Amino acid sequence: MKFWYRSVAARSATETPLWPMARTRYPFPVKDDLVPCSDGGGIVVELGADVKTLQLGDHVIASFDSNNLDGLAPGLKRESLGGNVDGVRYQYIALPAQVLTKVPEECGISFVQMASLMASGVTAWNALFGVLPLKAGQTVLF
Repeated sequence: MKFWYRSVAARSATETPLWPMARTRYPFPVKDDLVPCSDGGGIVVELGADVKTLQLGDHVIASFDSNNLDGLAPGLKRESLGGNVDGVRYQYIALPAQVLTKVPEECGISFVQMASLMASGVTAWNALFGVLPLKAGQTVLF
C-alpha cells in the first residue's frame, strides 16, 4: 500500500535510552540487524498519491509506534521505530502517513529539538498514565 507512505528527508535523529536498551534489556521484541533510533525530524520530500494531510516541504516528526497512536488496538502488535521495525537513522525514510505530525516552521525550533519532541511527550504521558497511572488527589510537579 505505497500510497500510505511518504518520504522524509531526515535531518536529525536523537539518541535515547531505547537504543542501548534494545541491545540489552528492552522488554519488547527487537529486529535483527536493526537500524537504530526512534525519534526523528525531517522535511517531506515525496508524497504518496492518496496522502492529503501534508505537503512537500512540511517539517515533521514521527510517532514512535505506528500501531499505538490512540492506544494499542486489540490484535495489533507494537511496531516501534528502532525496536521491532527499523528506526529513523536514514538519510531518507518512507513512513506511513498516519505516523507523521507537522511541526509549523514558525515555531522556530531546530530539527534536533523537533526530533526530541516525541520521546518527551511519550515520557510525560507514561508518567501520568503508564504502568503506575496518576491517581485522584496526586500532584505532578514540573
